[in-house]
Amino acid sequence: MKRDVMRPDVTKQGTMKQGIDNPATSWLGRYFESRMGYIILMLLITMCGLAALKFVTLTSFPYSRSSTIFVSAQFYDKPAKYIATHVASDIEDIFAEQDGLEYTRLTVGNNSLRVTGKFDKSVDIDAVARDISNQLTNRPMVQNNLDELTSGLDKGDFAPDLGYVFTSNARSDSLVSRLLESEITPILRSLPGIQSVALYGPSDAIYIDVDQDRLNAAGLALNQVYDTVQSAFTQPASYLVDGENYEIYHHKAVDNGIQKMATLRLEDDGTQGVHALSDIATFRVANEYTRVKAKFNDKDGVVMLATFDGRANPLSVSTDVKTMITDFLVGEPDIKAQEIMDSTVMLYGSIKETLLSIILSIAVTCLIVYFTTRSVASAFAISLSIPLSLLLAFAFYSVSLESINLITITALIIAIGLVVDDSIVVTDYLNGHSAAPTTAHTKSGGQLMRLRAILMVLVAITLTLVVVYLPYIFSSADYSVVSKEFGIAISIALLCSLFVSVLITPKLLPSARAHVNKVANNTPHNTASNAKSEAYQNPVLRAYHQSLCHFAESRVIRSLTAVVIMGVLVAGFFSWQNSDSEVAPPEDKRLLLVLSEVSPNATSTDVQAQASKLTQRILALDWVDSTNYVTGLPDSNMITHYVRLKESVSGSQENNDNLAWWEHVTQPIQNTLQQFVDNPQKNNLLVDQSERLASLLAQETLSRSFVILPTDIPGASTFPIDMAIMGSDTEQVLDKVEAALREARATGLYEFLVHDAKYVSNQFNIDTLVDTTTYGSAERRYFASLVAAFSQPNYIGKTPHANDNVKVYLGVSPSDRQSMVDGTTTIDDYALYDDGDRKIMKSAIQHVEPSFEPLNINKTNGLPSVQIRGITLSGVNKYDAIHTLKDILMSKGVAEHNITFIGSSRSISSSVTEHMNITLFSLLLIFLLLTVLFDSVVAPLIIVLSTVPVTYFSGYIALDLFGLSDNIYTRLSILTAVGLSSKQAVIMVYEVIRIAREHADPAKLKDAIIEGCSQRFNAVFMTSFSLILGVLPLVFQFNFGAVAKYNIAVVIVFCMTTSFFTVLYLVPLVMMSLPKRAYCTLLGYVNNNARSATKEHNPVHV
Repeated sequence: MKRDVMRPDVTKQGTMKQGIDNPATSWLGRYFESRMGYIILMLLITMCGLAALKFVTLTSFPYSRSSTIFVSAQFYDKPAKYIATHVASDIEDIFAEQDGLEYTRLTVGNNSLRVTGKFDKSVDIDAVARDISNQLTNRPMVQNNLDELTSGLDKGDFAPDLGYVFTSNARSDSLVSRLLESEITPILRSLPGIQSVALYGPSDAIYIDVDQDRLNAAGLALNQVYDTVQSAFTQPASYLVDGENYEIYHHKAVDNGIQKMATLRLEDDGTQGVHALSDIATFRVANEYTRVKAKFNDKDGVVMLATFDGRANPLSVSTDVKTMITDFLVGEPDIKAQEIMDSTVMLYGSIKETLLSIILSIAVTCLIVYFTTRSVASAFAISLSIPLSLLLAFAFYSVSLESINLITITALIIAIGLVVDDSIVVTDYLNGHSAAPTTAHTKSGGQLMRLRAILMVLVAITLTLVVVYLPYIFSSADYSVVSKEFGIAISIALLCSLFVSVLITPKLLPSARAHVNKVANNTPHNTASNAKSEAYQNPVLRAYHQSLCHFAESRVIRSLTAVVIMGVLVAGFFSWQNSDSEVAPPEDKRLLLVLSEVSPNATSTDVQAQASKLTQRILALDWVDSTNYVTGLPDSNMITHYVRLKESVSGSQENNDNLAWWEHVTQPIQNTLQQFVDNPQKNNLLVDQSERLASLLAQETLSRSFVILPTDIPGASTFPIDMAIMGSDTEQVLDKVEAALREARATGLYEFLVHDAKYVSNQFNIDTLVDTTTYGSAERRYFASLVAAFSQPNYIGKTPHANDNVKVYLGVSPSDRQSMVDGTTTIDDYALYDDGDRKIMKSAIQHVEPSFEPLNINKTNGLPSVQIRGITLSGVNKYDAIHTLKDILMSKGVAEHNITFIGSSRSISSSVTEHMNITLFSLLLIFLLLTVLFDSVVAPLIIVLSTVPVTYFSGYIALDLFGLSDNIYTRLSILTAVGLSSKQAVIMVYEVIRIAREHADPAKLKDAIIEGCSQRFNAVFMTSFSLILGVLPLVFQFNFGAVAKYNIAVVIVFCMTTSFFTVLYLVPLVMMSLPKRAYCTLLGYVNNNARSATKEHNPVHV
């Protein structure tokens, strides 16, 4: 039986030959013929890169423009319920009219309102902010009911970058605070690069001691004093009760003087005449801590905290601030300043580590290239492509990126291992495929002809990795600033390396021209067999070639390889399912922010006592270096602690003197290995100690306490559980939420889980029969009269639902709260004054009852809501924890459409789905690109099937082994490894196809696979280990950015190590497993008998 003869299809090879003699590329020929062209080009690249380095802006993290707009306002003479019902709804309607709105959040507290709107990243946030501001100005309902209305972009609550505490032995803290407020903070706020400056310290207040006897003799009421003081000054007065006299303090600048206060005129009902305030009261000035108080290590002082603008160089901004403070202290010798925080210290360390990593990466890459090629000229040509590509990339960075930061520098270190790929392929091909120059081509012309032959491969391997980042570059997620910076930085570096490898690397290869001359001599020693034997002189390459021969001949080995690959895929799949998803792991800035809220009924004295007690507990921890706290308004009773952690000290360093001589040699190695195991994320003090601190806070007598881990990644915060539960009836929603939280806490998934519905149970609701239309706007007068009715209330104030009623906070103890009879009798015994001498007796009181209404009004998307926040336990999948809580809420009767993810919950939930979509889209782009470049579907299938699944799932095995989370850094690293492994497979498959087409014999397909894979072993080896050893220094960094670098480095090292072996053996395995028909399609073979039959059925007519 005659075997069918298979011949190469000439039409399939047309793509390979196009452009070889194309005159359109004559300029390239002239460039290769010139002797100075490449030198001039290198000088231009160097100058552009150095110029870009001089003018580039260095920042700690990529700047992310806020996509959140806020409206904040104060109101003094309107009930909060009225504001929430009418004014706030009007503001929410303005937000709802804008395009791209994701959700709104409304909070109405005591005399304050805040509406926050989160918009999609794709909208023009500045235009939206301007439109909202204009509409607020044109709404009469808003303008007529609110005071101090402000709106703008919400910059977020970022951790301070620089902090000082000021003390003085000669002056009080209030005088120091006033001096800093007038001399330092205005100048600091005007500095470029400063986002905000906060000053925390005592301020001067005027206290008015009202004598009750004089007040009664003058025929006046306390509410008249209050009204007079309030209308005389722009800021409203606050008032307290002090013993038998009545004390009203007014928080204002003392520069206005007591004179104005003393000369205020008060009129009675006409019988006693006009009185001066000084006739019935005395005045004094004292330090006032009720508004805000700051302490450093539980000692008084004035604390100043500065936050830098994300677009500015933090190093230069920090230097400017420190210089200004130093100059200020020279003129004020009695004032001492102690630096309590400086984020740039770790940034300096990170820069040093990064520069060292860049140097090590370049050195390691050069050594790998030299020991692989055994040629100084080839090593020099490939190594020189690294600085040239990076300098050219920097020139483009200065145009396309706003700054050089942690992400771009990390991408640059990874790019060092990637930019050599193109030069390695060019060098390997030109040194291995030289031919004698013909009369039509000079030496440089022959070099150019061979370069054109692999141009498709160069374009393919570069674009294969670039298209991986395209979906992330165009992402509109909150955290997309990280993926965009990373993807753009690497893509630019890869395109620059393509440019350098085509135009400069071939001109730096004298060995290629020598090899051309050697081939031209046509000596009898240059036979094909001799060339083949010379190719496998490298012992590693020879061993791989021999193993590949055994691999091709043994079905058992191939079967075992397939089983191992399937085992890796199964293990990777389970690791992927169990991975912990989050936006980004927190960086260890050695700083924790602790927000604590005491009971709503606590006085400012109680707040200070609680803050001091908590400070002592925090300072007693051996891993805490220092702390300072700030207390907020009495209405909110908030305590904010800034806790700085000590640097971790290795216990082995203390016993170095007692070590034997051999232990001095082995211990550094053990410490290095231990650092690799105890990685920056597992050994992150910020994560470990925050959980311990949260547990400590939960044991205190605090209503709520949160440990904030500072982060610079938008959408990432310390609360992975962050959702709003909406409903028309807040009390009914709260019952369901509390039942759901009890069940959720029992699951053991959550470290901390609370809601923000702050219901106050120890207050009384007094309904009066007084009509406000008869007495005018007398509600505040009723309220002031209640102050006179009780001698020692803890706190008296209006709640949001006050409207025409009055709330009195009596501070009833829990034991007395069980019986409300005594409290009710006490309230019934007072007289309520209106405008002066007229009294509203008990008959005017409709009823008195205990009230359980919320302290604040919260709304989400226009509906009353309860916000749930929480922290998951270590090792718990945050995505699963979020959806577990959602399922529990739904089981308690909360409708699914009433559950809205906000903050980190929204980012985590969307990031998992987006990552899957981006991965699939990236693979589709790779497949389509390779289909176009190979003009075949079979080759892309071989490349994708042999590299993508194993590389992708091996990344999740690395996450499981090293205890890392599935975050933005690891996802980018996995996609980088997928792109690079596909890039290596392209090199091998292309070489196999080329050799198979040269043989033009289907019987030698197996030989073509072995020979092609062996010839590209050096390229795969150099590209893999250049990247692996190039990013390895990132594992051993422990300054700012160490967690991000560790996540990236570990995944890339593990994935590329796995990918190296799978590319070497899985690509041949897949190609050997292809059916004959697929080979014919891949190699362009056609059956001669089929052609003859076709001609018979379709004769050619002449």
